[in-house]
Parts: sequence; C-alpha cells; structure tokens
Amino acid sequence: MNDIISIIIPMYNAEKFIGRLLNCLKEQTYKNLEIIIVNDGSTDNSLEIAKKYKKEDKRINIVDIENNGVGNARNVGIKGATGRYITFLDADDYIEHNMYEKIIKKMEETNVELLRCNFIKEDEEGNIIKSNNDLLDLSNKILDKSEINNKLLLNIFEDKLPTYVCLLFAKTETIKNKLEFRTDIRMMEDLIFCLELYMNIKQIYLFDFKCYHYVRYGESSTRARKNLVRNYYDTLKVIDFLEDLLSKKNIAEDIFSTIYTTYSTILIKYILRTFQKDDEYRISYDEMVNLIKNTGAINIMKNANFVREDNSYINTIGNYIKKEDQYMNKVAVNLTFAAIKMIIKANTIGKVSKSIVKAVTIGTRKYSMSWIKKRMLKTIIELPGN
Repeated sequence: MNDIISIIIPMYNAEKFIGRLLNCLKEQTYKNLEIIIVNDGSTDNSLEIAKKYKKEDKRINIVDIENNGVGNARNVGIKGATGRYITFLDADDYIEHNMYEKIIKKMEETNVELLRCNFIKEDEEGNIIKSNNDLLDLSNKILDKSEINNKLLLNIFEDKLPTYVCLLFAKTETIKNKLEFRTDIRMMEDLIFCLELYMNIKQIYLFDFKCYHYVRYGESSTRARKNLVRNYYDTLKVIDFLEDLLSKKNIAEDIFSTIYTTYSTILIKYILRTFQKDDEYRISYDEMVNLIKNTGAINIMKNANFVREDNSYINTIGNYIKKEDQYMNKVAVNLTFAAIKMIIKANTIGKVSKSIVKAVTIGTRKYSMSWIKKRMLKTIIELPGN
C-alpha cells in the first residue's frame, strides 16, 4: 500500500475550516498523499492559512486561480493530479483519521475502479443530523454494470443515495482526461459528475464505512433567495443532461418517471420559495407562470408521477408549503396549481387534482376546501392548451 492518493480540495473563503481539514490530513494513518488545494479566488485569509500548512507539510501543493466556481477548481485539481488514485474533499468538512488507510486497503482487495464510502451529516455545532445508512441492501458489495444501471441509479433518483463526489475514491485513469465537472451550472455538479462516472465504469464497491463528516452550514436567506431563479434554470439544465445521458444507455424506463417526479418536486419548491412576500428578489405571478411555460418545465411535470400509494411526493410538497406557511397567500396557492402543469392530462386530471388539493391542505388550513377546489378549476381552465 504505497500508491499515492491525490486529494483535491477546492477552497473559497474557508478560513474558519481549512485548518481543521488539513489537520485531519496530517493525522491520517496512510501517509502517501498528494494534497492539491485549489484556491478559488478567496478574499479572506484562507490562502495564507494554507501556505502556513504547506511550509510544515511538503505533500501540500497550492494552485491559486481566479474565482470561477467549485467545478472549475476541481477540474484544475484533476489536471494536476499525479497519484494512482483521485478523491475529493470540501474545505468545510472533515474526515476520520483512518479513512484513506481503510479505503485503499478495500480498493486493493476488490480491485474495482471506483469505491463509494458512507458519511455522517452534522450541523456546524457538531450535532449529528443523520448517521447515514443510505447504502441500504447494496452496502459492502461489488455492483456490476447491470446493477449500476438499474439498482444504483434508481436509488439515486428516488433520493435515497446522495451523490456527494467527496464520497468517491477512484483510480485516476477512470477520471483524468475523460471526465470534467460542468462549469455552466452552480448546483448539482456532483450529481452530473457522479452519473457520468458511473456510466463509464464496470464495477463499483459501496463501502459502508462512515468516515466522511458532511457539515451543513446555514446559508443567509438573502443569498439563498437571490439564487432561486438561477437554480430553477440550472435544474432544467440538469434534467436535459439526464435525458441525454440515460437515453444512450440501457436504462430501465421507470427510472425516467422517477427522475421527472423527483425533479418536478424540486422545481415546485423553487417556485414556492421564489414567490415570497417582503422579498426584494421575488417575482410576480405572471412572471413565474411565463417562466414555467417557456422553459420546458411543463413537459417535465406532465411526465411526473405524483400519485403514489405512499403519498411521499404529495407529502413533500405539502410539508414544504407548511414550512413556508408564513409567506403563503392566495396567489402562492394559485402558483402551486400552475406549476404542477401535468394536471392537464385528461386521463389523470381527477386523481392528480385531488392529490394537489391534499398537498395544499396539508400545508395550510387558511382556506376552505371549497375555495381551493374553485381555484383549482379556475387554474385548469386558464392553463395554456385548455
């Protein structure tokens, strides 16, 4: 076990965290590491802190670039990697001291191209949000191509198996000069990269070793709202990518339905959050309806399957409305109906209308059922194509 592991760390304004992560790497029981820090135009003291660690640890290489996003920073790191293996870390997370020793041992035992470890999600105070058991019945197994294309993908698109790129440990030849992170979007880069990687390998080992600590930090409400419309468009780009990628592979048809349903739910969340009162970034009802009509979201939602026996998607929408209840008003409820445009399908309109009414009433009791049903009817009539 003397092979070099190239560890790529994009860093942007991480002065509060980068020292903790570099201390974790210093304490690793496996020492043959190439630590590539890509400073993505930080404006705080991150770079100075990294340089201080570099003086004490010659394994650290620092690349200083202009800010262009985490995907670009990772691509720069990949180009500079010289190890037999490549993996990624986020500057604000941390890892167990024996992570790489156990992972490289497992890689050599299984001789797979790619390994995915497990993780613990926690808040910035160190409180555990979730000690993840997301690998389900796939854990500690080698999955072949057929299982990757079906079982693994289905779990991903049912939102049961997160696609955090930092959980991946790959042979360098599976990535370098073959794959890059998308730089034209600022969300779900991990998902796209992971899927392309999964589509290009023959085997993966899912290692149920909780060695990665994914830390969830609060985002300022102003920044989050400002990015909503951009995220909406990025989600549509991701769906286009998924359709293109998966249509070229031998993928089960029910996975496509799952994709449309999962990402329709995401789009609806963005729509609801965008339409908040007392928000300088809010957009009008007419603007949002035009956004939905003119971006292809309608067709995505038409192909979704919100009517499921376990009501999971209905509850997701309803609980989200409940979460944002302080912002709810009649126009927002109208917007929900307009967003779920797939109700215009004649063969599903009855069941879906009932489901959406249920979703709205789970979230808010402000309006009577008769008022909501009237709004539902009015919305259906007003929708283009009717």
